[in-house]
Amino acid sequence: MLLSIQISYGIISILSVLGNTLVMLVFLNQRNRFNKSYNIMIFGLAVTDCMAGIVMFISPKFVFDPPLFEPTNIPGLIAYCHMLWIRMIVFLLGFASTYICLLLAFDRWVAVVRPTRYKQVFTVRKTIVGVFLSYVIALGLVWIAHPGSKYAPGNPAGKRCIILRAEQDFLAHVRGVLGFLLKSALPFFVITCLYAHLVYKLRKSPNLGSEQHSAITRRVTRVAALATTLLIISWSPSQVSFFLSSIGYGNIRSALHLGLSVLAMLNFCLNPIIYALASKEFRKGYWEVFTKCRCLMGRRHRVAAREERAGTERSDVGFAEDDGGGLGDRRAAYEDNNV
Repeated sequence: MLLSIQISYGIISILSVLGNTLVMLVFLNQRNRFNKSYNIMIFGLAVTDCMAGIVMFISPKFVFDPPLFEPTNIPGLIAYCHMLWIRMIVFLLGFASTYICLLLAFDRWVAVVRPTRYKQVFTVRKTIVGVFLSYVIALGLVWIAHPGSKYAPGNPAGKRCIILRAEQDFLAHVRGVLGFLLKSALPFFVITCLYAHLVYKLRKSPNLGSEQHSAITRRVTRVAALATTLLIISWSPSQVSFFLSSIGYGNIRSALHLGLSVLAMLNFCLNPIIYALASKEFRKGYWEVFTKCRCLMGRRHRVAAREERAGTERSDVGFAEDDGGGLGDRRAAYEDNNV
Protein backbone atom coordinates (compact mmCIF):
# COMPACT_ATOMS: atom_id res chain seq x y z
CA MET A 1 0.00 0.00 0.00
CA LEU A 2 1.21 3.51 -0.78
CA LEU A 3 2.57 5.41 2.21
CA SER A 4 0.46 8.44 1.27
CA ILE A 5 -2.69 6.30 1.49
CA GLN A 6 -1.72 5.03 4.94
CA ILE A 7 -0.97 8.56 6.17
CA SER A 8 -4.33 9.75 4.80
CA TYR A 9 -6.17 6.98 6.62
CA GLY A 10 -4.27 7.77 9.82
CA ILE A 11 -5.19 11.47 9.69
CA ILE A 12 -8.83 10.66 8.89
CA SER A 13 -9.14 8.15 11.74
CA ILE A 14 -7.64 10.54 14.31
CA LEU A 15 -9.80 13.47 13.17
CA SER A 16 -12.88 11.21 13.18
CA VAL A 17 -12.33 10.19 16.79
CA LEU A 18 -11.46 13.68 18.06
CA GLY A 19 -14.13 15.59 16.12
CA ASN A 20 -17.01 13.23 16.77
CA THR A 21 -16.04 12.85 20.43
CA LEU A 22 -16.35 16.64 20.67
CA VAL A 23 -19.83 16.45 19.12
CA MET A 24 -20.86 13.78 21.63
CA LEU A 25 -19.54 15.89 24.51
CA VAL A 26 -21.66 18.80 23.29
CA PHE A 27 -24.77 16.64 23.52
CA LEU A 28 -23.82 15.13 26.87
CA ASN A 29 -23.14 18.64 28.19
CA GLN A 30 -26.64 19.73 27.13
CA ARG A 31 -28.90 16.76 27.79
CA ASN A 32 -32.03 18.69 26.82
CA ARG A 33 -30.93 18.35 23.18
CA PHE A 34 -32.05 14.72 23.27
CA ASN A 35 -35.66 15.88 23.42
CA LYS A 36 -35.49 16.55 19.67
CA SER A 37 -35.53 13.64 17.25
CA TYR A 38 -33.06 15.18 14.81
CA ASN A 39 -30.53 15.66 17.61
CA ILE A 40 -30.78 11.96 18.47
CA MET A 41 -29.97 11.15 14.83
CA ILE A 42 -27.04 13.59 14.76
CA PHE A 43 -25.74 12.05 17.99
CA GLY A 44 -26.13 8.61 16.42
CA LEU A 45 -24.10 9.78 13.42
CA ALA A 46 -21.37 11.07 15.73
CA VAL A 47 -21.20 7.76 17.62
CA THR A 48 -21.11 5.82 14.33
CA ASP A 49 -18.37 7.98 12.78
CA CYS A 50 -16.29 7.90 15.98
CA MET A 51 -16.44 4.09 16.07
CA ALA A 52 -15.50 4.02 12.39
CA GLY A 53 -12.39 6.08 13.16
CA ILE A 54 -11.37 3.68 15.93
CA VAL A 55 -11.98 0.57 13.82
CA MET A 56 -10.15 2.12 10.86
CA PHE A 57 -7.11 2.78 13.03
CA ILE A 58 -6.82 -0.80 14.32
CA SER A 59 -7.90 -2.62 11.15
CA PRO A 60 -5.18 -4.03 8.88
CA LYS A 61 -4.37 -2.42 5.53
CA PHE A 62 -5.63 0.99 6.59
CA VAL A 63 -3.08 2.80 8.75
CA PHE A 64 -0.71 -0.07 9.54
CA ASP A 65 0.68 -2.56 7.05
CA PRO A 66 1.69 -5.04 8.46
CA PRO A 67 -1.14 -4.86 11.02
CA LEU A 68 -0.78 -3.89 14.65
CA PHE A 69 -1.88 -7.32 15.84
CA GLU A 70 -3.06 -10.63 14.47
CA PRO A 71 -4.62 -13.33 16.67
CA THR A 72 -3.07 -16.79 16.59
CA ASN A 73 -5.88 -18.73 18.30
CA ILE A 74 -8.59 -20.08 15.99
CA PRO A 75 -11.67 -18.20 17.40
CA GLY A 76 -9.82 -14.89 17.45
CA LEU A 77 -8.44 -15.43 13.94
CA ILE A 78 -11.91 -16.23 12.58
CA ALA A 79 -13.34 -13.01 14.03
CA TYR A 80 -10.29 -11.04 12.88
CA CYS A 81 -10.50 -12.26 9.27
CA HIS A 82 -14.28 -11.91 8.92
CA MET A 83 -14.68 -8.55 10.67
CA LEU A 84 -11.47 -6.53 10.49
CA TRP A 85 -9.34 -7.90 7.69
CA ILE A 86 -12.02 -7.61 4.98
CA ARG A 87 -13.18 -4.30 6.51
CA MET A 88 -16.69 -5.54 7.25
CA ILE A 89 -17.12 -3.42 10.40
CA VAL A 90 -15.93 -0.22 8.70
CA PHE A 91 -18.38 -0.64 5.84
CA LEU A 92 -21.15 -1.67 8.24
CA LEU A 93 -20.68 1.66 10.03
CA GLY A 94 -20.59 3.49 6.71
CA PHE A 95 -23.87 1.94 5.55
CA ALA A 96 -25.40 2.65 8.96
CA SER A 97 -24.46 6.32 8.47
CA THR A 98 -26.18 6.24 5.08
CA TYR A 99 -29.46 4.97 6.50
CA ILE A 100 -29.31 7.33 9.49
CA CYS A 101 -28.92 10.18 6.98
CA LEU A 102 -31.93 8.78 5.10
CA LEU A 103 -33.89 8.81 8.34
CA LEU A 104 -32.72 12.37 9.01
CA ALA A 105 -33.81 13.46 5.53
CA PHE A 106 -37.26 11.97 6.14
CA ASP A 107 -37.36 13.75 9.53
CA ARG A 108 -36.66 17.10 7.86
CA TRP A 109 -39.17 16.41 5.10
CA VAL A 110 -41.95 15.70 7.58
CA ALA A 111 -40.99 18.77 9.66
CA VAL A 112 -41.38 21.04 6.62
CA VAL A 113 -44.05 19.38 4.49
CA ARG A 114 -46.19 17.74 7.22
CA PRO A 115 -45.46 19.87 10.32
CA THR A 116 -48.76 19.02 12.03
CA ARG A 117 -47.88 15.33 12.07
CA TYR A 118 -44.20 15.74 12.94
CA LYS A 119 -44.46 15.16 16.70
CA GLN A 120 -46.61 12.08 16.14
CA VAL A 121 -44.29 10.51 13.56
CA PHE A 122 -40.94 11.32 15.19
CA THR A 123 -41.15 10.63 18.90
CA VAL A 124 -37.98 9.96 20.88
CA ARG A 125 -38.77 6.26 21.12
CA LYS A 126 -39.50 5.89 17.40
CA THR A 127 -36.32 7.77 16.52
CA ILE A 128 -34.16 5.47 18.67
CA VAL A 129 -35.82 2.46 17.04
CA GLY A 130 -35.13 3.99 13.62
CA VAL A 131 -31.42 4.46 14.39
CA PHE A 132 -31.23 0.86 15.65
CA LEU A 133 -32.92 -0.40 12.47
CA SER A 134 -30.34 1.50 10.42
CA TYR A 135 -27.68 -0.72 11.99
CA VAL A 136 -29.75 -3.83 11.36
CA ILE A 137 -30.13 -2.94 7.68
CA ALA A 138 -26.40 -2.18 7.41
CA LEU A 139 -25.56 -5.54 8.99
CA GLY A 140 -27.77 -7.33 6.49
CA LEU A 141 -26.14 -5.48 3.58
CA VAL A 142 -22.56 -6.32 4.53
CA TRP A 143 -23.54 -9.89 5.33
CA ILE A 144 -25.08 -10.39 1.88
CA ALA A 145 -23.03 -8.21 -0.47
CA HIS A 146 -19.58 -8.02 1.17
CA PRO A 147 -16.86 -10.46 0.00
CA GLY A 148 -16.13 -13.38 2.28
CA SER A 149 -12.85 -14.62 3.72
CA LYS A 150 -11.22 -17.73 5.10
CA TYR A 151 -8.45 -18.24 7.61
CA ALA A 152 -5.21 -20.20 7.35
CA PRO A 153 -3.56 -20.43 10.79
CA GLY A 154 -0.55 -22.27 9.35
CA ASN A 155 0.45 -19.33 7.14
CA PRO A 156 3.02 -16.74 8.28
CA ALA A 157 1.91 -13.54 10.03
CA GLY A 158 0.13 -11.13 7.73
CA LYS A 159 -1.05 -13.92 5.40
CA ARG A 160 -3.38 -15.87 7.66
CA CYS A 161 -6.52 -14.27 6.15
CA ILE A 162 -7.49 -14.95 2.53
CA ILE A 163 -10.24 -13.12 0.65
CA LEU A 164 -12.71 -15.32 -1.23
CA ARG A 165 -13.12 -14.28 -4.84
CA ALA A 166 -16.71 -14.76 -5.96
CA GLU A 167 -17.30 -16.52 -9.25
CA GLN A 168 -18.48 -14.17 -11.98
CA ASP A 169 -21.75 -15.97 -12.62
CA PHE A 170 -25.31 -14.70 -12.99
CA LEU A 171 -26.04 -14.98 -9.27
CA ALA A 172 -22.94 -12.97 -8.40
CA HIS A 173 -23.98 -10.24 -10.82
CA VAL A 174 -27.49 -10.12 -9.37
CA ARG A 175 -26.06 -9.87 -5.86
CA GLY A 176 -23.72 -7.09 -6.99
CA VAL A 177 -26.56 -5.11 -8.55
CA LEU A 178 -28.83 -5.52 -5.52
CA GLY A 179 -25.98 -4.58 -3.17
CA PHE A 180 -25.22 -1.43 -5.14
CA LEU A 181 -28.89 -0.42 -5.22
CA LEU A 182 -29.51 -1.01 -1.51
CA LYS A 183 -26.16 0.28 -0.19
CA SER A 184 -26.00 3.54 -2.09
CA ALA A 185 -28.09 4.14 -5.22
CA LEU A 186 -31.57 3.74 -3.72
CA PRO A 187 -31.02 5.55 -0.37
CA PHE A 188 -29.12 8.38 -2.12
CA PHE A 189 -31.90 8.75 -4.70
CA VAL A 190 -34.59 8.89 -1.99
CA ILE A 191 -32.55 11.41 0.04
CA THR A 192 -32.12 13.63 -3.02
CA CYS A 193 -35.85 13.52 -3.80
CA LEU A 194 -36.81 14.34 -0.21
CA TYR A 195 -34.51 17.36 0.00
CA ALA A 196 -35.48 18.56 -3.49
CA HIS A 197 -39.18 18.52 -2.56
CA LEU A 198 -38.35 20.08 0.81
CA VAL A 199 -36.47 22.98 -0.82
CA TYR A 200 -39.34 23.45 -3.26
CA LYS A 201 -41.84 23.71 -0.40
CA LEU A 202 -39.66 26.16 1.51
CA ARG A 203 -39.28 28.42 -1.50
CA LYS A 204 -42.94 28.18 -2.37
CA SER A 205 -44.00 28.93 1.23
CA PRO A 206 -41.33 31.21 2.76
CA ASN A 207 -43.59 32.03 5.71
CA LEU A 208 -44.25 28.40 6.56
CA GLY A 209 -45.21 28.15 10.24
CA SER A 210 -44.31 30.71 12.86
CA GLU A 211 -41.29 32.91 12.26
CA GLN A 212 -39.26 31.37 15.08
CA HIS A 213 -40.21 27.81 14.17
CA SER A 214 -39.43 28.47 10.52
CA ALA A 215 -35.97 29.83 11.35
CA ILE A 216 -35.12 26.80 13.51
CA THR A 217 -36.45 24.39 10.89
CA ARG A 218 -34.45 26.05 8.11
CA ARG A 219 -31.27 26.08 10.20
CA VAL A 220 -31.51 22.41 11.19
CA THR A 221 -32.48 21.44 7.65
CA ARG A 222 -29.48 23.30 6.22
CA VAL A 223 -27.08 21.45 8.52
CA ALA A 224 -28.69 18.07 7.75
CA ALA A 225 -28.67 18.74 4.00
CA LEU A 226 -24.98 19.72 4.01
CA ALA A 227 -23.98 16.60 5.95
CA THR A 228 -26.01 14.35 3.66
CA THR A 229 -24.73 16.01 0.49
CA LEU A 230 -21.13 15.40 1.50
CA LEU A 231 -22.00 11.80 2.35
CA ILE A 232 -23.36 11.26 -1.17
CA ILE A 233 -20.38 12.99 -2.81
CA SER A 234 -17.80 11.02 -0.82
CA TRP A 235 -19.43 7.56 -0.89
CA SER A 236 -20.91 7.37 -4.40
CA PRO A 237 -17.65 7.08 -6.43
CA SER A 238 -16.25 4.24 -4.32
CA GLN A 239 -19.55 2.38 -4.40
CA VAL A 240 -19.70 2.66 -8.19
CA SER A 241 -16.12 1.36 -8.39
CA PHE A 242 -16.92 -1.53 -6.02
CA PHE A 243 -20.05 -2.35 -8.03
CA LEU A 244 -18.09 -2.49 -11.28
CA SER A 245 -15.49 -4.78 -9.70
CA SER A 246 -18.23 -7.07 -8.36
CA ILE A 247 -19.51 -7.70 -11.91
CA GLY A 248 -16.05 -8.11 -13.40
CA TYR A 249 -15.37 -4.62 -14.79
CA GLY A 250 -12.97 -3.21 -12.24
CA ASN A 251 -10.19 -3.95 -9.78
CA ILE A 252 -10.49 -3.06 -6.10
CA ARG A 253 -6.69 -3.18 -5.82
CA SER A 254 -6.16 -0.41 -8.38
CA ALA A 255 -4.78 2.99 -7.40
CA LEU A 256 -8.06 4.59 -8.52
CA HIS A 257 -10.15 2.46 -6.19
CA LEU A 258 -7.74 3.08 -3.30
CA GLY A 259 -8.07 6.83 -3.84
CA LEU A 260 -11.87 6.59 -3.98
CA SER A 261 -11.83 4.58 -0.75
CA VAL A 262 -9.90 7.38 0.96
CA LEU A 263 -12.54 9.82 -0.31
CA ALA A 264 -15.28 7.62 1.18
CA MET A 265 -13.56 7.31 4.56
CA LEU A 266 -13.05 11.09 4.60
CA ASN A 267 -16.75 11.51 5.32
CA PHE A 268 -16.28 10.09 8.82
CA CYS A 269 -14.43 13.24 9.94
CA LEU A 270 -16.37 15.94 8.04
CA ASN A 271 -19.59 16.28 10.02
CA PRO A 272 -18.08 18.05 13.08
CA ILE A 273 -16.58 20.63 10.72
CA ILE A 274 -19.92 21.10 8.96
CA TYR A 275 -21.68 21.63 12.27
CA ALA A 276 -19.14 24.28 13.29
CA LEU A 277 -19.42 26.15 9.99
CA ALA A 278 -23.19 25.98 9.57
CA SER A 279 -24.58 26.14 13.12
CA LYS A 280 -24.12 28.89 15.67
CA GLU A 281 -25.52 26.58 18.36
CA PHE A 282 -22.82 23.99 17.71
CA ARG A 283 -20.08 26.62 17.77
CA LYS A 284 -21.40 27.73 21.13
CA GLY A 285 -21.56 24.13 22.32
CA TYR A 286 -17.97 23.49 21.20
CA TRP A 287 -16.80 26.56 23.11
CA GLU A 288 -18.63 25.46 26.27
CA VAL A 289 -16.94 22.04 26.10
CA PHE A 290 -13.52 23.64 25.60
CA THR A 291 -14.17 26.02 28.49
CA LYS A 292 -15.16 23.21 30.83
CA CYS A 293 -12.16 21.12 29.84
CA ARG A 294 -9.88 24.11 30.40
CA CYS A 295 -11.45 24.78 33.79
CA LEU A 296 -11.01 21.13 34.81
CA MET A 297 -7.38 21.17 33.70
CA GLY A 298 -6.81 24.46 35.50
CA ARG A 299 -8.40 23.07 38.66
CA ARG A 300 -6.16 20.00 38.53
CA HIS A 301 -3.10 22.20 38.08
CA ARG A 302 -4.14 24.37 41.03
CA VAL A 303 -4.71 21.33 43.25
CA ALA A 304 -1.36 19.86 42.21
CA ALA A 305 0.39 23.19 42.84
CA ARG A 306 -1.30 23.53 46.23
CA GLU A 307 -0.21 20.03 47.24
CA GLU A 308 3.31 20.74 46.01
CA ARG A 309 3.47 23.97 48.04
CA ALA A 310 2.16 22.18 51.11
CA GLY A 311 4.80 19.50 50.72
CA THR A 312 7.52 22.13 50.26
CA GLU A 313 6.38 23.98 53.39
CA ARG A 314 6.46 20.77 55.42
CA SER A 315 9.95 20.06 54.15
CA ASP A 316 11.08 23.61 55.01
CA VAL A 317 9.74 23.24 58.54
CA GLY A 318 11.64 19.97 58.94
CA PHE A 319 14.89 21.52 57.70
CA ALA A 320 14.43 24.52 59.98
CA GLU A 321 14.05 22.27 63.01
CA ASP A 322 17.17 20.34 62.07
CA ASP A 323 19.16 23.51 61.48
CA GLY A 324 17.96 25.02 64.77
CA GLY A 325 19.12 21.98 66.67
CA GLY A 326 22.52 22.10 65.01
CA LEU A 327 23.05 25.78 65.79
CA GLY A 328 22.08 25.27 69.41
CA ASP A 329 24.62 22.45 69.79
CA ARG A 330 27.40 24.55 68.24
CA ARG A 331 26.56 27.53 70.51
CA ALA A 332 26.64 25.35 73.61
CA ALA A 333 30.01 23.89 72.59
CA TYR A 334 31.40 27.40 72.00
CA GLU A 335 30.26 28.60 75.43
CA ASP A 336 31.81 25.51 77.13
CA ASN A 337 35.13 26.13 75.42
CA ASN A 338 35.17 29.79 76.42
CA VAL A 339 34.37 28.95 79.99
